[in-house]
Amino acid sequence: MDKLRVGILGATGVVGQVFLKILKDHPWFEVESLYASEKSSGKKVSSGNERGKELVVKEATVDSILRDKLDIIFSAVSDDKAGFIELSLAKKGGKVFSNASANRLDPEVPLVVPEINMDHLEILDQKAGYIVTNGNCSTIGTALGMAPLLQFKPRDIVVTSLQSVSGAGYPGVSSMDILGNVIPFIGGEEYKIVNESKKIFGIPQDGKIVSSNMDLTATATRVPVMVGHMISVSIVPGNAVSEEEFKKAYFQYGNGKITGKFPSLPRRSICLMDEEDRPQPILEMNSPDYRNDMEVFVGRLRSSGHRLSAIFLINNLVRGAAGASILNAEIMAKMEGMI
Repeated sequence: MDKLRVGILGATGVVGQVFLKILKDHPWFEVESLYASEKSSGKKVSSGNERGKELVVKEATVDSILRDKLDIIFSAVSDDKAGFIELSLAKKGGKVFSNASANRLDPEVPLVVPEINMDHLEILDQKAGYIVTNGNCSTIGTALGMAPLLQFKPRDIVVTSLQSVSGAGYPGVSSMDILGNVIPFIGGEEYKIVNESKKIFGIPQDGKIVSSNMDLTATATRVPVMVGHMISVSIVPGNAVSEEEFKKAYFQYGNGKITGKFPSLPRRSICLMDEEDRPQPILEMNSPDYRNDMEVFVGRLRSSGHRLSAIFLINNLVRGAAGASILNAEIMAKMEGMI
């Protein structure tokens, strides 16, 4: 099988490097082109694939990307630059899978966690260019962790994220600010968790996504952890739920709405942990098999009958960023018959 030709925007950044790592020897995709800012253009980067090809980073302009005639474009550029370049590429036939927030809340752009809302991809015109976004790193963990609980008709959802420093990119948070400290606010993150979650749990209607009206509030904090965002969630179910019913919802979830096999899809999208002191970032993150880092880890399930509480943990660089985009691209490639 001929592999699909892919390019990475923002290839020299933290998430861009994770894209390269995951795409190494990918069975469906071959990295052909790398793009970054003018300052980074000209650098040589190993593609990491079986041919050991070294690629020269090009300046990320619409014209240079379109000239390369790529099948798929992965976007890891900064949010302030992503909006224009992604929209321009899509209007000219590019198929963009974006990790940036710039276009996530556009009602005509699917915001996809496929286990939950794979059907949102159906609003796209497969004969034209398009953008598919994945959520903010904490949003994906929150949404996927909550997905098995929708059967309990949750309300009054309270989310507190404890986000690692890698989520701030490079150079990120000053060591003088974060070492031995917790920062109780991250600009823009609470808005993203709330509004992106509502869109993920929304419905497609007349070619647009109509967001859910779920009752969700969020607090976002930064903690001195390298990789892994932990999320504490508390919900009030519509009816009393026992701890056994709570656990059963996670055991039965599997891969949610995803049908079929995909290279980046883990065996189960949620890993339920019974130990009282799990999950922990230092124990669960950076598995030798990156597909394990595509799981959301769930633990500390507690039920008082009228309130359910849990802890979620997501690898913010893999499932919360590059890996999420790649899984979305795999699903669209299969839907379009490209694979």
